[in-house]
Amino acid sequence: MRWRYFAGRAAATLFVAAGILVVTFVLTHVIPADPARVAAGARATPEQVARVRVELGLNRPLPAQFVTFIDNLLHGDFGTSFVTNRPVSQDLQIFFPATLELVLCATVVMTLLGVAAGVYLAHRPSFIGNLLVRGGGLLGIAAPVFLTALLAQIVFFGKLGWLPSGGRIDGAPPPTITGLYLVDATLTGDWSALANSAWHLVLPVLVLALSRAGVIMRFVAGEMHAALDSEYAQTARAKGAGRARLAVRHALRNAAIPVVSMVGLQFGWLLGGTVLVESVFSWPGLGAYVVNSIVSLDFMPVIATAVVLGLTFAIVNLLVDLAQELLDPRIAA
Repeated sequence: MRWRYFAGRAAATLFVAAGILVVTFVLTHVIPADPARVAAGARATPEQVARVRVELGLNRPLPAQFVTFIDNLLHGDFGTSFVTNRPVSQDLQIFFPATLELVLCATVVMTLLGVAAGVYLAHRPSFIGNLLVRGGGLLGIAAPVFLTALLAQIVFFGKLGWLPSGGRIDGAPPPTITGLYLVDATLTGDWSALANSAWHLVLPVLVLALSRAGVIMRFVAGEMHAALDSEYAQTARAKGAGRARLAVRHALRNAAIPVVSMVGLQFGWLLGGTVLVESVFSWPGLGAYVVNSIVSLDFMPVIATAVVLGLTFAIVNLLVDLAQELLDPRIAA
C-alpha cells in the first residue's frame, strides 16, 4: 500500500510538471512580441529578422516548436540567452543555487519562528504577550516584502552598520561544488567564506522568513488549541501532565502533519517571491536574471526559469507528501 501511495504521488508530480511545461511555453509564445527582432538587433533589416526567425524555428507552427522544446529539454538544452550570450543551462547553474540557498535558509528560519510563536500562543499568554506576538506575525504578513527589505537595509546597514547591504559574499567565493556557498565552504573547509556568506544571508533571510512566519504561527496556534482541547489532552491533564509538557510532547506532535504541509506551501511562496528581495539586496539569483529576460523579450530564460522553479516546487510537494506518510502511515492506507 505504501509503494502504491508513493507511485500515485510521483505520477501526480509528473502530471503537474507536464502542465507547467505546456502553460509556460504557450504563454511566452502568444504574447504580442517578436523575439526574432530582439535577437537580430534593433538595426536589423526585415530580411535579417526573417533569417533569424527561421534559424530559431519561430516560423514553425506552435505544436512543432513545443515538440522541439521538449526534445531539447530532455537533452538538457534550454537554448541560448540573447542577453548573456550563454547557454541558458549554464546561466541556471550560476543563478539558481543562489536563489535556492536563500529560500532554503529562509524556510528553516520561517519554520522555527512560526512554530515557536504558535506554541507560545497555545499557552494562552498574557494579553500583552499575545498582542505582541500575534501582532508581529500579522505585521510581517501584511507589510510589502520590498518595503520591509528596504527598511531593514536602511536600519541595519545604513544606520547601525551591523550587516552588509547586499551581495552574496565579499571576496572570492568558495570552490564550486554545489553552488551553495554555505555547503561548499563547509565541504572545503573555507571557514572565512562560510562566515562571510552566512553574514550576507542574515538580512535577506530574515526579511523573507518574517514575511511568512505569521502564517505558520497562526496555523500552529490553531492546531495546538484544537489538540489541547481534545479528549486525550484532557485525560493527560487529569493524570498530572503540565501544560508545557502537554503542548510540546502531545499537541505539537499531533499538529506536525498539517504543519509540514503548510511549510511546503510557504516554501513555494518564498521560491516565487524572492524577486523583489533579490533586487533590493543585489542578490545574484534568478530574480534579476528573469526580470532582465522579460524586459528584453528573451523567452528561453523565462521558460527555463519557470520550469526549474515549478519543478522544484513540485518536487518539494512530493517530499512533503512522503514526509506526511512517514509521520502518519495511515495516510497511505
